Amino acid sequence: MWKNIIGQDKVIKILRSIHINNRLHHAFIFHGKKGVGKDALAIEFAKALNCENFDKVKGACDVCRTCTDIGKFQSRFVKFITSLPASKTDNVNDNVLQSLSTSDYEFLLSELEMKSKNLYYKVNIPKANTIRIDSIRQLIKEAYMTVSSKNKKVFIISDCDMMNPNTANSLLKILEEPPANTIIILTTSKLNSLLPTIVGRCQKIKFESLSKSDIKKYLKKINPELNETEADLFSEIAQGSLGTFQDLEIENYKIFRDAVIDALRNLMTAKYVSLNKSVSIITESKNKNLIKLALYILIIWFRDINTVYSGDESNIISQDLKDNILKFSKSYNANIFKIITEIEDVLRDIEFNVNPDLMFNKLLFDIKLNIKPT
Repeated sequence: MWKNIIGQDKVIKILRSIHINNRLHHAFIFHGKKGVGKDALAIEFAKALNCENFDKVKGACDVCRTCTDIGKFQSRFVKFITSLPASKTDNVNDNVLQSLSTSDYEFLLSELEMKSKNLYYKVNIPKANTIRIDSIRQLIKEAYMTVSSKNKKVFIISDCDMMNPNTANSLLKILEEPPANTIIILTTSKLNSLLPTIVGRCQKIKFESLSKSDIKKYLKKINPELNETEADLFSEIAQGSLGTFQDLEIENYKIFRDAVIDALRNLMTAKYVSLNKSVSIITESKNKNLIKLALYILIIWFRDINTVYSGDESNIISQDLKDNILKFSKSYNANIFKIITEIEDVLRDIEFNVNPDLMFNKLLFDIKLNIKPT
């Protein structure tokens, strides 16, 4: 049902119109920021195309046998294709699932079960760094099998930018000569990395970032015990993407927030031994997602400082830290625009930085240069 989707009203309107008016293209590219519902809407669209009780307004019924099979990734009409680990055999003609080791196969099944319970869950299998060519060959084989004329075969290729050139060229063959009643949906957050010949044969549909209110609503739905302050805070950290929120391992938030605030306090008071201890808490795991979490915490801190500067204390995001924020704001004049720009630059560069301690310490001292005592 469309109500399973967070936001994306414009995309839902487009897909509903395409379906109702029978203007189906043989291939689509759902593109946009990661974690905004591209896979989720692809699955719901596949349900709508095959639902036994389809409603023009509500979409798929979500209760018929076809819908439930699709939702459980057990449908013979709908296949979900994702990156997989390397084959245990050199024979690429085997069924792609049969070529997986027992542990990889069981892991895949557990990940798909997680996604069946939460459409926004990101399937993540260890050492799965490419969409394999045998997955596409199996897609082609199944696409040309005959099914009932009332059904649509839908193949969803998640993160299709994970295809290597050989795999992409294999897919291109079926895009050039698509069989009847077959829809291929590619999802990606890296449209420019795809072969132009593939992009040119698909109908592109762009997904926008999710609004803070949409994310907040979702977070409270999956965690009813979340209070308003936490929901506001986490929806801000998500930066329009549930994928970002999930990657950041938010359960570490309060530990990291304390470490970040301690680091700022020690930085401004020149307590460098204590500063190094605070930074080590943030960087010792070498986990880039946790370091990103610390960087988002820094951004929120300085946005709250700017809110105080503008005279609107009611809009402070971290209300439980209001006293600390007010004290900092009275003690220092900070160039907020410059500081947040510095942090955002590090967020973009973090994937390429091999020394998180050096990176974080340099950032802190760059921040200090933009803060003056009152």
